[in-house]
Amino acid sequence: MARAQERVPGVEARAGKFPGPSLIPALHAIQERVGWLPREELVALSRDVRRPLYEIEGLISFYPHFRTDPPGQVALHVCHDLSCWLQGADQRIAALRERRPLPDERLAALQGFALDVVATTGAVSPESLAAFLSHGYTAQNALEVVLGIGTYTMSTLANRMVRAPLDDQLMAFAWQEPVA
Repeated sequence: MARAQERVPGVEARAGKFPGPSLIPALHAIQERVGWLPREELVALSRDVRRPLYEIEGLISFYPHFRTDPPGQVALHVCHDLSCWLQGADQRIAALRERRPLPDERLAALQGFALDVVATTGAVSPESLAAFLSHGYTAQNALEVVLGIGTYTMSTLANRMVRAPLDDQLMAFAWQEPVA
């Protein structure tokens, strides 16, 4: 007599294509606790959930936000997976680097405001702030632009001072001065 299949939480969401509960919450929990996904943690998870290690490793390799190496002291995330590429991330990054207008009017307003904040060292005109706000941004968003510029500036100064090398995985995205 066939044994009735047990109801396992998470099966319904995945249309029953994979046995047992989703592993994603457990992987997130490990990464949150440890900072990355060490092999010994994956082996323990495999044993605990009775799923083969290759299945867990395959799942991890599919999602770019899971880290299988210890993180560096500074983590910079540049979305370069398929979903970002399909949304035109490469063209937007190129436009930002070349200071060309962005195709989206709201993003162009953000770009212009950020450049104005840098050019005026924060002393933007009331007209510049009003133009930024007129595109649906808030005063808090304006302060977040300043915070982002400040964080980037401090990071850049510190990295230059200690001559920190660029991480290997970011080397493909290293800034190159445009040839005139």
